[in-house]
Amino acid sequence: MSLLRVLAISGSERSGSWNRHLLALAVKALQARGAQVEPLDLRALELPVYDGDFQLAHGVPDSAQRLRDAMQAADALLLVTPEYNGFPPPLVVNCFDWLSRVGAEGDKAAGWRSR
Repeated sequence: MSLLRVLAISGSERSGSWNRHLLALAVKALQARGAQVEPLDLRALELPVYDGDFQLAHGVPDSAQRLRDAMQAADALLLVTPEYNGFPPPLVVNCFDWLSRVGAEGDKAAGWRSR
């Protein structure tokens, strides 16, 4: 039986964030059950705020492709996130906005939609 590969993401990377604490507890529980867990810090991707003009001028940032690759390599995604005013936080929304712009390449699927 192969290990379950889980990509673990906190929607809030603020120091002292309850979401980071909850994610750490979930990661420990998954690892105790034999899962291989890879944490991903969304801030470390350093994605600019999504802007169509930026995309036209510079293309899709490499870090958006790294996010797609990390998600594709995982069997499961654990996203622990707060909500602000009824929505996911801007950090999460921005990452998924960029992810939706990543095109397919070779055996790697598009982020979300084909172009």
